[in-house]
Amino acid sequence: MFPLLQITTVFYISLASGPRMLPFDVIFLTRFFFMV
Repeated sequence: MFPLLQITTVFYISLASGPRMLPFDVIFLTRFFFMV
């Protein structure tokens, strides 16, 4: 079971930060999913 609220928050922040932060967001989300 994933913490959907945290995932939604991180996803929303990644959308708000724009395309320039996309590679960092992919790395962060990958680490986040492996950590859960």
